[in-house]
Amino acid sequence: MENINDNKDELENLKLSLSNLQKENVQLKRDYVDLEKGYNKLLEQKNQQKKDLDNEKQKINNIFNDDALFRLFWQNGKMLFANAVFLAGN
Repeated sequence: MENINDNKDELENLKLSLSNLQKENVQLKRDYVDLEKGYNKLLEQKNQQKKDLDNEKQKINNIFNDDALFRLFWQNGKMLFANAVFLAGN
């Protein structure tokens, strides 16, 4: 008789453990979904920032390559600076 009561108690404990594990599993699934949403949002932000950076690089390249007046100014400015640095020692 005592063995049957022990088995019943053990069965009840196992049922409680199963119930707790199922609740934890549901909570973990919710947490995973939230983390996945956050990760996807960060990926979108990263991709947007990369796209913005590429656009800015393209703008700079367009300035240097398309604007002849600016390109000449830039080249002459570099030459002026180089002459000022290297001829200052003479």
